[in-house]
Amino acid sequence: MTLIVKPGFTQWDPASITTALWLDAADASTVTTVSGAVSQWNDKSGNARHATQATAGRRPAYTSSGLNGKNVLTFADDFLSNASVDWGDSASSVFLVLGATGSGTFRNIIATGTGLTNQWGYGITNANAYAIFQIAVGSQAFSVTPSITDILCFTSAGRVSTSVSATLTTNGTLNGTQTRSGAGLTSTAGIIIGSNNSVSEPFTGFIGEVVLVPEIVSTNTRQQMEGYLAHKWGLTANLPSDHPYKTNAPAP
Repeated sequence: MTLIVKPGFTQWDPASITTALWLDAADASTVTTVSGAVSQWNDKSGNARHATQATAGRRPAYTSSGLNGKNVLTFADDFLSNASVDWGDSASSVFLVLGATGSGTFRNIIATGTGLTNQWGYGITNANAYAIFQIAVGSQAFSVTPSITDILCFTSAGRVSTSVSATLTTNGTLNGTQTRSGAGLTSTAGIIIGSNNSVSEPFTGFIGEVVLVPEIVSTNTRQQMEGYLAHKWGLTANLPSDHPYKTNAPAP
């Protein structure tokens, strides 16, 4: 299929909505590397919430053409963080393009805070299912096994006392809601990508894009984001046949 772009036409992207964080590995101008490892991933949301890693041995690799010709960050016992993104106790929608590797261990994809345990986030269980994580304590799994590459959307109202509920949509298909509850479950400002707050049980695989929206998005906005990510990253085959942006990318 040939995409014909008319003069003045601009495809829909996350700049069309309010985002709290937008990290795009395909945009090389936003990625700072040292010897091929990422020391800073710049935020495109306009909030300057750049994700950084000062320790050379914990920096993810910047992989050229890692997904359908576009660059990605490859994680293996690595992580990036930002201390100012305050999302754990608030409504949020987290969109990710990723491909997980490894098995048999807990793998933290994204978490609240930057250094404490017993907070929460999203990851993959040792039984190879996406889940809500109570960091370093336990998890509540969705009945979804990671594919080679996935477009994920986690939505949550945030932590309420010692409980967090989240809904997962994978590649445009709604997977339902799960709740993780536990004594001591907390959250503080900050975000960590690729590990948990105790810097253990790391995610292994690649991440292409992370978009954090400070609300539970509407179905229409979720589908626009899925369409944008699918067409950008060459993943339209992941979307179900009845998805509104299966064939054409969303327009503004």
